[in-house]
Amino acid sequence: MRANSIDRRRRDRAFTNDRARGFRRVPVSDAHGVSATLPTVGEIDRDLEAKALALPSRDRARLAQRLLASLEGEADPNAEAHWLEEAERRLDAFEAGAVEPIPAEEAIRRSRSTLR
Repeated sequence: MRANSIDRRRRDRAFTNDRARGFRRVPVSDAHGVSATLPTVGEIDRDLEAKALALPSRDRARLAQRLLASLEGEADPNAEAHWLEEAERRLDAFEAGAVEPIPAEEAIRRSRSTLR
């Protein structure tokens, strides 16, 4: 009986140490009662974040775009029509002289400085 209590204390101490390192003890369902130590979700998140941040900027931008798109849900079925209306409104304003055109180089420079 004493051996069981010692084993239990060792197991509990190992479990506490594993939790302090970001691991949790998860029993494996086999006939021998073997247990395994697996990383927590937080540790996986930190590892994934580090890998994502190590990507080249173009790949990070592509990944960010895909992640944001996954949060938006289904696309608005009227989005294309709304964009067409907006483009026509802008063209009408330009043709009426209500807005001053900006050279492409200047528009690109402004856009890039805004993104930084």
